[in-house]
Amino acid sequence: LGSLFLGPLRDYVVDTLMSDDMRSIAFIDYQQVRHLITDHMDGKADHGYILWCLIYLVRWDYLHRKIFI
Repeated sequence: LGSLFLGPLRDYVVDTLMSDDMRSIAFIDYQQVRHLITDHMDGKADHGYILWCLIYLVRWDYLHRKIFI
């Protein structure tokens, strides 16, 4: 995942994790997410798995709110 997030999925990762949908999840430290993204994109660390989990959480939360609220 890490290499895909640096290449073809880079914009998707950044757009998803920097979105208002991400900010609406109250228990997520948005500044920490930004730090994870920056470290990953700068090649300082491979946070691919964590970023994937966060993307999944954002999408799940969005669909949950859309369907049930």
